[in-house]
Amino acid sequence: MLRLFISFYLATFGFSQILTTEYPTLPTLWEAETIESGAPGSGKGIESYSFVDEPTEDNPSALWSNYVDCQRLIYVPNNYNAKRYLLGCDAVDCCYEEQDGNQVEFQIPNVHYTNPSKKVEVYYQRVNITNFGETIEADEWSWSWNVKDKLLLSQDFRAYTLPCNDCVNGVQLIQWQSRAMGLEWYPTQFKSYRGYDQDSTEGKQFISKFQVPEICQKNNLLKCSPGVHDKYFSQLSQLDKGGQHGQQSECDVATYLKNAGFPRDSIGTMVCISKYESSWNCDAINKNNDGIIKDYGLFEINSDYCYQCGPFLLGYGCFTLMDCQRNTNCAYEVYKSEGYNWWDGYQSHKEECDNYPAPVC
Repeated sequence: MLRLFISFYLATFGFSQILTTEYPTLPTLWEAETIESGAPGSGKGIESYSFVDEPTEDNPSALWSNYVDCQRLIYVPNNYNAKRYLLGCDAVDCCYEEQDGNQVEFQIPNVHYTNPSKKVEVYYQRVNITNFGETIEADEWSWSWNVKDKLLLSQDFRAYTLPCNDCVNGVQLIQWQSRAMGLEWYPTQFKSYRGYDQDSTEGKQFISKFQVPEICQKNNLLKCSPGVHDKYFSQLSQLDKGGQHGQQSECDVATYLKNAGFPRDSIGTMVCISKYESSWNCDAINKNNDGIIKDYGLFEINSDYCYQCGPFLLGYGCFTLMDCQRNTNCAYEVYKSEGYNWWDGYQSHKEECDNYPAPVC
């Protein structure tokens, strides 16, 4: 009924897209055939999804992705011990990768402000899309997130759905798209999408499949080598690290600072701060004594602060800050609210950093 009313409204008044407060709620439990950018082989797989907003050991948030010669389980039992398990990839029985924070939330919208009075603006239009090689007319729901209208810290989402009377919540998801900072859209296509009611017998049986396999429960389980990840999840690896990473020069750092919006008279000091925080290395990380990563990238952004810079692409959390420019953009938000003293590198080398010359490049 909602879809018919909106379609009539658009046709009557000649609008292609309207702002709406009425949109479907997607199931938090589902399975589907998928085509995902950057996934193994052709990107085709079968995925099973269970999203929990506040996961616990007894009620984890998880995603099984099954490809031709590789399986992946994203397993989030809490906010500090989440992992991505790769099984059978490159003949490795099981290895793990760090998973920072929860997995991506497939929901309309999936942006949640701490201020309950601030609402996310969701837009609707009827469009034709290509899904699994077939042209389909679908409902498009779109929304965005940004920091003070800055494209440098932004993320956009589109969800494409069809009404389905026999489906959970009366809706079927057929495609999901996201992009960061106005860059390329990354789609995930869905086919044979089936949602589950978590309170039903089927739903409870479905939830029971999200367990860490016994082979992955070894005390000495090895961390996956970068080569395994890059081979099977090449495009996701690029999103994980971002466009620029690794060792940088003073001039590179100065360029990132200018792009982020730092005042000219702060460039030298910030280059100095980066020198002592990461040695100008965008891949730098700092771990707590318990092995949990605390600080990320060029300006060693603290994990407690990185989420104030916004939700990050594909559920990779703070790891997207391993990209040089994204990290510097986040550092600018820190600088505006906290100043130089937020960084230990500045406090330990204040005199040098206050007088550090901006690079002449």
